[in-house]
Amino acid sequence: MSKSIPIHIFIILLIGVIVYYLQTFVFSNSRFGLENVYLFHVIASTIVYVALELLSKTQKFKNQIGFLYLGTIFFKVVLFVGIFNGTVMSVKSMTDKEIFSLLLPVFIFLFLEVYFISKILNKTI
Repeated sequence: MSKSIPIHIFIILLIGVIVYYLQTFVFSNSRFGLENVYLFHVIASTIVYVALELLSKTQKFKNQIGFLYLGTIFFKVVLFVGIFNGTVMSVKSMTDKEIFSLLLPVFIFLFLEVYFISKILNKTI
């Protein structure tokens, strides 16, 4: 196991916790809780990063990491909709604040994933 994996997992977890508490402090009243949304993104981002880090060590997938990452983005969207279909996705109309509350963790974890995957890609070249 690469020594960078625990460090990156810690960074994902730390940023997730910090942004979650900042967001709940700023946007305190919402029709749905964001705990599960953040938990989903922390777990999914960790799995994606660890899987791609480990796959980058194999000769077969070394040059395919970027394409594999694109596939995981699609899979995460489908999984998110499937898991949160009864709660978040069932709300008929959301305020701008609620939309922002849902999109903030998406973009934060997307940025983290892209940053970490780019580091993997730079190592494998």
